[in-house]
Amino acid sequence: MKPLNQNVIIKPSPVEPQSQSGLFIPDTAKQDQSIATVIAIGTGYPNGKPLTVKVGDKVVYSKYAGVELNYEDQEYLVLSESDLLAILED
Repeated sequence: MKPLNQNVIIKPSPVEPQSQSGLFIPDTAKQDQSIATVIAIGTGYPNGKPLTVKVGDKVVYSKYAGVELNYEDQEYLVLSESDLLAILED
């Protein structure tokens, strides 16, 4: 998959079934983490400006941003780079 222009494809991180203290979290109480890994990036902005993110970056994204995509039994999101809020550093 190759996104166009300033779009990126991200793979959301799975939601952990347990809390850090070891308690199991029921499905009704789980919250989306809005953390993902960049899988592919587009060619850049129409004015020639390159994208800030690169493949492999861990990012925080807007909760309701993008379009869900199921490709080869994997869940992805396709969204604009402007919908990304932060790049997580190790």
